[in-house]
Amino acid sequence: MAEHLFSFQQHAEDAATAARVLLLSATPYKMYTQSQESAEDDHYEDFKTTLEFLLHDEARQVQFHDRLREYRDELFRLADTVLKI
Repeated sequence: MAEHLFSFQQHAEDAATAARVLLLSATPYKMYTQSQESAEDDHYEDFKTTLEFLLHDEARQVQFHDRLREYRDELFRLADTVLKI
């Protein structure tokens, strides 16, 4: 259903009057799994699957994963810096 909504195009004379769809979800979402959660849970894999669906462009997916990796590395660097103080 979401794929159909995302690709929907209504013929209009200009872009300003074309139909738009906004899809919202109230489902809580975690992009990580904590150690005490069950072995079957893998929130990060679910997060990546969701991103692949939403971005729908391999280059943008790679770019996002690169930025996420850089963010992770900076968090570890910051933690190391704080621990040295």
